[in-house]
Amino acid sequence: MDKVKFWHNLKEILNKYKNDIYWDSQEGSIVILNEDNFKENIISQFYDKKESFTRQLNYHGFRKVKNKDKSNKKIAYKNKNFVNKNLNEQEIESFENKREQKKEQIIINTTVLNL
Repeated sequence: MDKVKFWHNLKEILNKYKNDIYWDSQEGSIVILNEDNFKENIISQFYDKKESFTRQLNYHGFRKVKNKDKSNKKIAYKNKNFVNKNLNEQEIESFENKREQKKEQIIINTTVLNL
């Protein structure tokens, strides 16, 4: 899946299912209020498996936050690059550009080392 489709899907999920998932800009987190409901009723509309969504979150720098309250079905995925920022086109583009630049630098460094 390309990155544009992931961000498009994420934005659509956040806008369409506000009672089930929301963006916490102060924490830089995506918060899912009921993981079971989210997996069974929402994520299947966008992905074949819940794991695909989780994999995409991880790929884009989000990490699962441990929930200390086991009775609470809420889970969160945090990305330190989005703390105190809105999940909007400019922020996403800026973040993605930094990721690409970092990848290119790694490739350049690796290529130089291999000479």
